[in-house]
Amino acid sequence: MKRRIFVASPLRADGAHGLYAHLDYMRDCVARVLDDGDAPFAPHGFYTYWLNDDVPADREAGIR
Repeated sequence: MKRRIFVASPLRADGAHGLYAHLDYMRDCVARVLDDGDAPFAPHGFYTYWLNDDVPADREAGIR
C-alpha cells in the first residue's frame, strides 16, 4: 500500500438518497482507493454496523 487515504462521503438515513445509497457510494469510493493500491480509512461507514440512528444515544455517539 502506498498511502493511507481518509474517505469522507455523505452518510444520512434521511433525504432523497437514503442510507443505502450513501453506503453504496462510500463502498465505491473505498474500492477506488483500493484499486489504486492505497489503504482506505472510512470510519463513518464502520460505525453504521453497531450504531442505530433510531436510538437517540447511538445517534449522538455517531455524530460525536
